[in-house]
Amino acid sequence: MMRRFNSGFQIFRKARSSDGQGGFSEVWTPQAEIDGRLQALSMREAPRAMQDKGVIALRFTCAAGTDLRKGDQVRREGRTVKVDALSETSAGGFIVAICEEVTP
Repeated sequence: MMRRFNSGFQIFRKARSSDGQGGFSEVWTPQAEIDGRLQALSMREAPRAMQDKGVIALRFTCAAGTDLRKGDQVRREGRTVKVDALSETSAGGFIVAICEEVTP
């Protein structure tokens, strides 16, 4: 039997934390560790901070029923991608998310 997914992906979600002065800060908190597959879709150049930067679009696939939302980050082995859009496959067995790589 062929393995569909790699293991060791982590889902992070932005959460608000009180700063103790009536405001808040936003921090990325881990939500779950899941199996999935990350594949490159395309690359384009886009202006950012007065420079052209490569923007990599990726497809992340995981099991249906996974609590994955638009805006979440998926991380593995030092690589971070942001979920821009997601949908369940027509057969309903998987979630497919379109992501963009996050660079520091």
